[in-house]
Amino acid sequence: MKPTFDRSGLTGPKGDNSEDVGTSHSAFRNPLSSIACNPQSEIRIPQSEIRNPQSEIRNPKLPAGIYVHLPFCTTKCNYCDFTTALFDERTAQRYLAALLEEIDRIELGENAPSADTIYFGGGTPSLVPEQFIQEILTALAQRFSIHQDSEITLEMNPSPAESSRVASYRALGVNRLSIGVQSFDDRELSDMTRAHTASQARQAVTDAARKGFENLSLDLILGLPGQTARSFARSLQIAVSLPIRHLSVYILELHNGTPLHAEVMSQKTKLPSDDFVADQYREIVGLLESNGLFQYEISNFSRAGFQSRHNLKYWTRCPYIGFGVSSHSYDGSKRWNNTASLSRYLRQIESGLSPREAENVVTETDAAREQLFLGLRMRRGVAVTALNALAAGNHRLLQRWRFFCEQGWVEEKDGYCRLTTDGYLMSNEILSELM
Repeated sequence: MKPTFDRSGLTGPKGDNSEDVGTSHSAFRNPLSSIACNPQSEIRIPQSEIRNPQSEIRNPKLPAGIYVHLPFCTTKCNYCDFTTALFDERTAQRYLAALLEEIDRIELGENAPSADTIYFGGGTPSLVPEQFIQEILTALAQRFSIHQDSEITLEMNPSPAESSRVASYRALGVNRLSIGVQSFDDRELSDMTRAHTASQARQAVTDAARKGFENLSLDLILGLPGQTARSFARSLQIAVSLPIRHLSVYILELHNGTPLHAEVMSQKTKLPSDDFVADQYREIVGLLESNGLFQYEISNFSRAGFQSRHNLKYWTRCPYIGFGVSSHSYDGSKRWNNTASLSRYLRQIESGLSPREAENVVTETDAAREQLFLGLRMRRGVAVTALNALAAGNHRLLQRWRFFCEQGWVEEKDGYCRLTTDGYLMSNEILSELM
């Protein structure tokens, strides 16, 4: 039986935005946004009952990840539906002040928790003055015990202006750059309304490596309008020829309300077929692995030892704390998120109120479902013992799992259950059946 490809199953976080994971440059919404959690655990919190924007981290023994959302962009790409705003200095200064206030207010209990990853996502964090990054890092160090070997990531666009700041970022302690290339084809970049060229992207990566960045990650998008097998293969070949340690390949997802969605719906623009996207995805794994980039998650590939430590926290259910508009957090027992409205975020902070919009208590059942959902995104998969525990007494789940095995969509290997490459193409359907 040939899989009926579900395009949305392979879109992914960007980095978080905590949010999926999160992908600004690529995917990046809450990695748990599609989990079928207990609707009774949804809590809308009256502002009068909130004393602090964040809650105490429940498991201080585990190092947390910290996500900071910087929403500013010079232009908005035609496919983007993330929380962004055009950069202007006055709003940026207000936002920095609000961020610093939110960090200062966090309730941490008697002992400051440790953190070993910091991720600046957006938006385009490389647009803001270097001083912003310095002030934020200083504020975080005053509230958290930051590990000396922490992974500190900053997303950037490969424009000449932003690339000129690379040395400053490294001097501030940033040791990982996630560069939103998206394509090495100038026509595809122009159609996306990206502000850089393919040549500038190559130069940005090369310059970053020359200035001391060993840990470099790129984003590419599969399924762009007008993309061909030849143009996508060329983008991949250029990517692997550059001094990168990590590559994210996301499949384009149409979002209602974006210019690209309107163009596709009106038939002014045509996307490649699902069969084309599926065929290209199958080719990706072999090509990248032959070049030393091994798949460790549905959309992510890295050289040995260079997986995204921050994003792994989302997929392995480790605690993470988000600051800024639209950020998400998890403390081991509940999840919460800030408002996605920039104006509301600023008003709330400036009025001494919480920017938090909703809180979701994670029940034992939710936790088991999350472990399955997130674990199957990983190439390693889910331990057979964990799957058996979740399936105890659930004959339907076991029946569906056997069916997926027969179709070649899932497999058991070395004590783990995992999706195959065709299984990744069917991931949304498989996960919804198993939940």
